[in-house]
Amino acid sequence: GSCHRDGAGAPRDAETGLRLLREAADQGHAQAQTDLGLCYMTGEGVATDYEAAAGWFAKAAEHGVEQARHALGACYELGRGVAEDHGRAVFWYRTAATRGYAPAQHALAQCFERGLGVVRDMKLAARWHAKAAAQGFAEAQLGLAHLHADGLGVRTDPEAAARWFRKAADRGLARAQFRYAACCEQGLGVVQDDEAAAVWYAKAAEQGFAPAQYALGRSYTCGCGVRPDMARAMDWLRKAADQRYASAKTMLDALFGDAAATERA
Repeated sequence: GSCHRDGAGAPRDAETGLRLLREAADQGHAQAQTDLGLCYMTGEGVATDYEAAAGWFAKAAEHGVEQARHALGACYELGRGVAEDHGRAVFWYRTAATRGYAPAQHALAQCFERGLGVVRDMKLAARWHAKAAAQGFAEAQLGLAHLHADGLGVRTDPEAAARWFRKAADRGLARAQFRYAACCEQGLGVVQDDEAAAVWYAKAAEQGFAPAQYALGRSYTCGCGVRPDMARAMDWLRKAADQRYASAKTMLDALFGDAAATERA
């Protein structure tokens, strides 16, 4: 069923794929139950139906599919298809996390950070982030970097923070690229390097991350790590301002005034 649905090894036929997927799920195939739950969650090939999604995740979770356990935990956390229940969310996150499923480890870490369904415990948050980060899960690498930067649950360690920001940045996470760029610009945990900062701001800016667009525009105005270029500065500041990033609008108006307003119009 999933082959037809994804077009792998068979002609792409969404209707046939969904029918075969449902047949396999009805016969107790746990991965098919998980995949069918994802279809209902995302509205892929069917009308979005959170209750149906949660029901299929629950069946697969009982069969030991860690992806389904994590997804069911998210249903309980957000109240999608089931009554919101943070305690149940933590139960399913922890069940998958203890079996090494990185997204669940990250989700459990966030629960400990926020005190969601558990007593807030930053040391446990750091521990679970670290487990997922070691598996290359970018969101957890970013989370662990923040904890090292702020000294929450672990000792303050700018070098460790920069190292984990860089790992997540290398995986394409725009927020991590922005934070690693800031480390380079300010010399936090790494050797100060304006050129490297501009490179990483550009990577995040090109993904549409407004704070990075603003920072890159600012770099072009002052020639920090790049050649001064007021046209490019205006372009990047305008992109950030279009996303209602207040600092960008303020700088845009201060530097370009009416020209910036005309350009935006």
